[in-house]
Amino acid sequence: MPWLFRRRKKLQTFTLDLNPVMGTIAPGGSASASITVGSSSREGAAVTLQAGTTAEGGGPPAGINVSFNPQLGVAPFSSVMNVSTSLEFAPGVYPFLVIATGKDMKLMATYTLIVRLEKTATKGPEAVGGEERIGEETE
Repeated sequence: MPWLFRRRKKLQTFTLDLNPVMGTIAPGGSASASITVGSSSREGAAVTLQAGTTAEGGGPPAGINVSFNPQLGVAPFSSVMNVSTSLEFAPGVYPFLVIATGKDMKLMATYTLIVRLEKTATKGPEAVGGEERIGEETE
């Protein structure tokens, strides 16, 4: 009786790296983060990036716009995530998931967007050329 040998298919593993994992903006502002989807195999797999408040996706928190460039790639690949809000967006802390999905895989990383009001200008010495100048006349 001949021996039958089956080659075991090596299990392909993926990684999701998000850098930075947090951004701070004023209402109407934007932030970006780098995303790297890694693969343990030379045989790449198609991966789609999305943002969501749950593992199923569902989009980012209401009022936060998230885009990926590119949104779809063959692992390993890199992408840039851009996050923005409107001028009327309420200050606060808004965590959401960055989700990478492909055949037989789903990876998630948490991104936290902090929206805060800009500091208002206060009266005081003028900053000129990186130095404080008090009481000097300018021409």
